[in-house]
Amino acid sequence: MRKNITIAILAIALVILGIWAYSTNQQKVSYKNLVVGTYEDSYMTLEEALKNMDDSLSKILVATDDAYLKTLLLDVWQYSIQGAQAVVNLPVSHVAMQQTSEILNQAGDYCYSVAKQIDAKNNLSNEDIDNLAKIKDTVYTIRKNVEALSDKLRSGDVSLFRTDNNKGFYYDDELTYGTDLAFTQINKTSMEYPKLIYDGPFSEGLKDKGPKSDLGAQVDENAAMQAAAKYLGDNVQLSKAEDDNGIIPCYVFQTNADNNQTSFSVKVSKAGGHVLQIVSSRIINSEQLNITQAQQKAKEYLQKIGFENMSENYYETYGNKKVFNFVGQKDGVIIYPDMVKVQVALDNGEIVGFEASTYYMSHYDRTIKKAKISVQQAQKKVSSNLTVVSKKLAIIPTESGSEVMCYEFKGKTKDDEIFIVYINADTGVQQEILKVIEANNSILAL
Repeated sequence: MRKNITIAILAIALVILGIWAYSTNQQKVSYKNLVVGTYEDSYMTLEEALKNMDDSLSKILVATDDAYLKTLLLDVWQYSIQGAQAVVNLPVSHVAMQQTSEILNQAGDYCYSVAKQIDAKNNLSNEDIDNLAKIKDTVYTIRKNVEALSDKLRSGDVSLFRTDNNKGFYYDDELTYGTDLAFTQINKTSMEYPKLIYDGPFSEGLKDKGPKSDLGAQVDENAAMQAAAKYLGDNVQLSKAEDDNGIIPCYVFQTNADNNQTSFSVKVSKAGGHVLQIVSSRIINSEQLNITQAQQKAKEYLQKIGFENMSENYYETYGNKKVFNFVGQKDGVIIYPDMVKVQVALDNGEIVGFEASTYYMSHYDRTIKKAKISVQQAQKKVSSNLTVVSKKLAIIPTESGSEVMCYEFKGKTKDDEIFIVYINADTGVQQEILKVIEANNSILAL
């Protein structure tokens, strides 16, 4: 009898152990799918961006029409932004990532700087052509290295992650393994990249730029975990992941997958304990909320976590999610550098993403100065082809990393195209023009 009871207890224990093992494995699978899927998308984006950069740079070297040259140069700038952002999302060390991102950003911003000068110079100088040829060679080298790495990933010769019985599923950060080695090799082959001098945000003199204000005292891991829990909910169970030692060093935490195989990853700054990013693995299969309802969810979330005086801006839609941009405001002036993004699931209104890195890089206690010219004087600088529908003061960033206060005029053409014109509130100079694009249930300004 006692023997039968013992056998029964052991059987029950084995069943419980099996259920626990299955649950744990499902959590690992969910997390692995989230991470690997994100990295695969980033590789595809990087490959496409490098191909487009290379193609456009090739055309630039043989183009003669100024208008066409300007278009190509601005194309390279846009592709470089896409490529640099993709690199940031890849599993490479901060050093390798920073060097590769810097190369792409400098290439793009140099092209942007040259494009802005074309109208005044009428043609490219010999120095411009030499620099663009060197940039083209460098981009081509990076492109071929990335394509070779992608081939190895597809064939299985290089793996993003390892799995063993003790550590489970993890990224191997040894220099001689996987993508870190490949990007280190890319950087070694790119040492001939020209040292360019221009007024751009990634020029040599600005590469060590950090947050514009003190983020606060250093916090320990427990305090950072409490900050993460505040954003996700007090009942959430968090575990520590590998730190992110980027421009703003962060603790990284993750939740275990729930019954729906959803997990969250959260970055919290070591200085001040600010939540910089939240990413969810949840797949949203339906769309139940309209734009107004989703936007209200985002606004309520910002108020809950302590972001006051934020103004809704533009938004994007993808995968049954809406990403809302909110910007700061003070004394009636919109502050575009102080931007946060909130991602809302359209099936139930859950917050499935949050991004505040830009906000904490740019935010400081600004003194709003009085404009030197009137709104009437500024509006005279706006084309008569635009019918102005709104006007306000706004602080916008410049390419050099500084800020300028402008009058913002939003207007329509006779063809119902929408543009935003920024007139410097001190000098009356036309500072910037953006075109508002409405497509795929999104509103963007480009």
